[in-house]
Amino acid sequence: MFPDAKVRYDKSEHHLGHVVNCYGNKRTVIADMICLESNKVNYGYLYGCFLQVVMKAKLAEANILLMSPGCKITENQWHKIKPILEGALEKEGPDVDVIVCLSNDDNVIRVRCA
Repeated sequence: MFPDAKVRYDKSEHHLGHVVNCYGNKRTVIADMICLESNKVNYGYLYGCFLQVVMKAKLAEANILLMSPGCKITENQWHKIKPILEGALEKEGPDVDVIVCLSNDDNVIRVRCA
C-alpha cells in the first residue's frame, strides 16, 4: 500500500529522535517516529519527533491522524503523552488539528491547542 516505505527504511538511519516519512499518495504521509528505547517510550525524543511532525503538517496545511501513540488508555500512559503532544502543538502549530486513535481501545480523542 505504501511502496515508498521499503525504500525509505532501506536508506534511513534509525536513531532516537529520527522521523521516517513514507509517502503513500498525494494526500498521505506516514511519519514513523523513532522514540522507543528498550521497548519504552523516551519522552524527550518523543517531543522532538512530535515537533518534526507538527512542523511538517503546519507547512503542508494538513491535519495529523495519530493512529498508535504507543499506549493504551488502560495502561495509563496517555496522560504522559498528551501534554507532550500539546506542547509541540503550542510551540510549532497551534492551528494544526490532531485526531488520536488509541490502540486496542474504542476511544477517539481530538486534540486541539487554543
